[in-house]
Amino acid sequence: MVALGILFATLHWTALTNNLSDQVLGVENLFLMALVYPVIKLAHELGHGWAVKRWGGEVHEMGIMLLIFIPVPYVDASAATSFSNKYQRMIVGAIGVLAELFMALLP
Repeated sequence: MVALGILFATLHWTALTNNLSDQVLGVENLFLMALVYPVIKLAHELGHGWAVKRWGGEVHEMGIMLLIFIPVPYVDASAATSFSNKYQRMIVGAIGVLAELFMALLP
């Protein structure tokens, strides 16, 4: 998936970098980012929660907090600290970023 993402970025490099600040900071894009950001963070946090549950941990708290007036989900994945296997703890910590990376690679 990463190689495919790099390939697409290379093929469309001029379109991606042409007037970058105008494209990113446009009103439409800022509005779109405000809508998409909570959805991406939901997948991120659900990844943490799934990983904790996968290895027998318990998730006692999930919710939504306001971060700079944007609703953002959160998960209490602290049960992972009791896992004896360090690789399980590492995966619980990394799976949120991996979920976001996977979504970023989707065309």
